[in-house]
Amino acid sequence: MMSAEDENRLNRESSRVWDEFCGRVAGLATLEEASAFLAKMPPRTSPDFGFHVNFANFLLMLAAPKSATTAERDLYAQFIERVDAAGRMKRSTAAKIIAALRRPITS
Repeated sequence: MMSAEDENRLNRESSRVWDEFCGRVAGLATLEEASAFLAKMPPRTSPDFGFHVNFANFLLMLAAPKSATTAERDLYAQFIERVDAAGRMKRSTAAKIIAALRRPITS
């Protein structure tokens, strides 16, 4: 059983890893930049590996993978908004992707 202190430390570390990942994705504005970012995928043992895998799967399908959290889906929608704002995607395509990402997750 994990102590409350260990659990708090793990939660803080998870939050830090997520915040760093979000900060890096927030700096991306094109599909090319996203591809370059993912070319530097961390090792499987890295705490942010799962975030990278989900983002890579999102870019392949332009749809959120089933394992993506609501926070990840929001991050992907913001990314697509930046791609659209940069004129790198048809507005109608971006709107469809964003609408799908913002739909509630169902089980």
